[in-house]
Amino acid sequence: MDVDSDGNLAYLVENDITVCALTECVRDCSPNVSVAYGSSALRYDLSETDDGPTTIHLDNGDKISTRLLVSIVPGVLTLGTVPFPWS
Repeated sequence: MDVDSDGNLAYLVENDITVCALTECVRDCSPNVSVAYGSSALRYDLSETDDGPTTIHLDNGDKISTRLLVSIVPGVLTLGTVPFPWS
């Protein structure tokens, strides 16, 4: 069991505080990152090559192209895998 120096086992942080802090960090540290609040992904077009971009189509008509797509909610984003020749 991990306990910090004050003897606390955990901290409870409101989601609004977390989102605000992350938004400030992204704004201050990453000028090439934008946040699309209130948007939902309609579909994902995976690249047919291992180094091509994935295109995400949003419900507001915007498209995002990225070479890295990560889902943090298990089971929400079901994608196939692109094999990579490691040798």
